[in-house]
Amino acid sequence: MAGIVAARAVARRGAGLEFGVATPDDDAAVRRLLRQGVLPGRVRVSFEREPDASLAASIEGDRHDVLLARDAVSRDVVAITMRSERDVFVNGEVARVGYLGGFRVDARCRRLRSVLHDGFAFCRSRDPGPNSGMLLTSFVADNVGARRLLIDRRTATSPVFAPVSALTTFVLPVRRSKRPSGPGGALTVVAGTDNLLSEIAECLQRNGARYQCAPVWTEADLRSPVSTRGLAAEDFIVARRGSKVVGCGALWDQRAFKQVVVQGYSPGMAAIRPIVNILSPFGGVPLPPIGSVMPFAYFSHVAIDGDDPDVFDAVLAEGLARARSRRLTYVVTAFAAGHALREAVSRRWRHRHYETVVHAAYWPGTRGESMARSFDGRLFHFEAAVL
Repeated sequence: MAGIVAARAVARRGAGLEFGVATPDDDAAVRRLLRQGVLPGRVRVSFEREPDASLAASIEGDRHDVLLARDAVSRDVVAITMRSERDVFVNGEVARVGYLGGFRVDARCRRLRSVLHDGFAFCRSRDPGPNSGMLLTSFVADNVGARRLLIDRRTATSPVFAPVSALTTFVLPVRRSKRPSGPGGALTVVAGTDNLLSEIAECLQRNGARYQCAPVWTEADLRSPVSTRGLAAEDFIVARRGSKVVGCGALWDQRAFKQVVVQGYSPGMAAIRPIVNILSPFGGVPLPPIGSVMPFAYFSHVAIDGDDPDVFDAVLAEGLARARSRRLTYVVTAFAAGHALREAVSRRWRHRHYETVVHAAYWPGTRGESMARSFDGRLFHFEAAVL
């Protein structure tokens, strides 16, 4: 509580804002700001969390806070950001890392610099002094405004934002997707079961340890209705050679608690949208109506021994077939720069894609800085479904 009081005192001296952690009473205001925040681009979307923002928060980490700024006079919530923490692999060992995202500011707010300055001070107060950990965050690669605001013109209270890896998010159409020729070696692809969850967790951990920042998934996590809300054992696709699990992935439909809503199209995209949709049955990605929830699921929990592209193809093909049977239109997955499976998707599968850059955020002289500077030569692997 002392950290909250100190941060509020700073805010009152400056912009007339008070900072705190959202409670259930703030849920409607949080969801309102999420609806207002539209990501620009050829397809403009909002990232929403209906009917209760806490449902989506539970999958992002075992600690999660919505930090908010409130107008000291009107008491209206004028800005939010979300901070979560979870265990990930760093240099092959389990480490605690945070994620900072979901930054939204009310369109009527004219005090953005004050929101950032005092907001970062409050964020730091949640984990003070040299114990402040490393946070990951990501920006769309061509978001010049975010870079200028957070990196080029950082305030005295803001952390350092150091780029660590590019991240490519792939949007794959499920209609008429090709089925690759089956790999050899007596590979079988089966649906997950409760009995296979321990082996799936082992596969995720041994492969995750080969990468930086891959989540540490335990069997308990995979069974949890909170940590993996909406994901059942049978949503996993498992590749086996003989009795050994050599690869896995999962079809994770989060629309019951986390939605991507189409808010508009650029003039050029709007002009060609009818043509794109006419051609989409032949393998393209259709463009849904404005106001609709994008009908997709994540292809998550990807772990392939040796990053064998043929095993990955077999698992992904089964995931797309399942998505088609569930009347989904897209499957979304993401891989960091240099990841062998990024190249496999890019070369072998029809897709659209967009690029983001993941940054490590830390305050100088802290544990977070030490971690951000300690990465060895391993490539990165981020789980898009929980970012």
